[in-house]
Amino acid sequence: MIFTYNDLKFWLEDADLLPQSYWDALEDYNPDDKNSDEILAKWLGFVHVADFYEYEMQITYIEESYNEDGYTNTTAYPTTSIYRDIPNLDNDTYIKWMNWATQVASEE
Repeated sequence: MIFTYNDLKFWLEDADLLPQSYWDALEDYNPDDKNSDEILAKWLGFVHVADFYEYEMQITYIEESYNEDGYTNTTAYPTTSIYRDIPNLDNDTYIKWMNWATQVASEE
């Protein structure tokens, strides 16, 4: 399953993990100056909003089967591939994001 900048944006908003400065900037939103993606990209540490748009994370579940005592057991585990990592996302928020995305991917 592929997660893009839009998934990250909506997850951060829904999880109420964005700083008040982000919401304040959105209240002062001027379409001629900036958009919410630019505000979020700056907060996340991307130099350009285009870099934020390139963010992509793919989670794939790989199944492994093995024989034990005459029984075949199958285990699935997630693997992650990230293109354009998030510069300023703190470790706790990053772990929450990865856990949520991994759970969503497992349900697919």
